[in-house]
Amino acid sequence: MSIYTITLVYSPDEKRITGEDVHRCVGYFNSETEAIKSVESNEGEMHECRYDHVIIEEIPEGVWRQALKESWYVWDADDEAWISCEKPLKYREFATITGFGMG
Repeated sequence: MSIYTITLVYSPDEKRITGEDVHRCVGYFNSETEAIKSVESNEGEMHECRYDHVIIEEIPEGVWRQALKESWYVWDADDEAWISCEKPLKYREFATITGFGMG
């Protein structure tokens, strides 16, 4: 059995205030479909005028488990919606999927 965590990400860049990345897991579902629906509807105002990405990760049951699958979304300010996107370049350097949602 797996859960699907939803993690918000704030990634400062040269165009914005500098600082460290912030990751905040805000929820989880037993269903990938429900997790996607939650993100795409911006449930709970996930953007909060701060976060620029959302990750949905499939985490299997157990201790110290790595994510089996991840889906990335970026905030589209024009449409005020989360749009599916590729994993940002700065996170592609990791050899395996990291598991942002479980720490």
